[in-house]
Amino acid sequence: MDPSIWSSNEYQLTQEFSRYALAIEVMIAGVTLPKKYLLKEWKSVLFLLLPVMSVMWLVSAAIIKFTFSLSFVHALAIGACVAPTDPVLANAILKGMFAESHVPLRLRNILTAESGANDGLGYPFLFFALYLMRLGGGKAIATWFHSTWLYQVALSIVIGAVTGYICRKALRYAETAGWVDKESFLSSSITLALLLVGVCTMVGTDDI
Repeated sequence: MDPSIWSSNEYQLTQEFSRYALAIEVMIAGVTLPKKYLLKEWKSVLFLLLPVMSVMWLVSAAIIKFTFSLSFVHALAIGACVAPTDPVLANAILKGMFAESHVPLRLRNILTAESGANDGLGYPFLFFALYLMRLGGGKAIATWFHSTWLYQVALSIVIGAVTGYICRKALRYAETAGWVDKESFLSSSITLALLLVGVCTMVGTDDI
């Protein structure tokens, strides 16, 4: 197998593979959480996603600004890329015998939820900095609000919620009918992740 024949642009190929790998990992993070976890722990997750991640973003941007002598707007863009907790790296303290023995289950669940959700939240942070570079001032904030939050983020949430609900009902029916076994549920989550990435890409929304 030679991936170079799929595309002449190896950087774009690497980017797309990374995007799909991240989408699958985020989907698996959501599947592994207990039933109705976000409904029960929404305050804790929201606290980690909004004030805590915002502080992480600003601190990361400040460190980048003074380390590399960049403008603060450029540092904000880079900081938005490094602030989210990577769900793949988070597995080092969430999975395995060491994690099960030394990390409490409640802490593992909240870190799983946070690491899975904050990758999507890094998207509006990044575009806030990009719009400031391109438009500046009030026009950037207005465009960021209606284009990023109302269209790309909110529409992605609706697409994910509707698709997830339909797939949950379909999987439950298929399991009751004996059409699918428990070993096949992992492949169904991967398929769902790829489907959502494709749909959100076509409509131009945040696919993570």
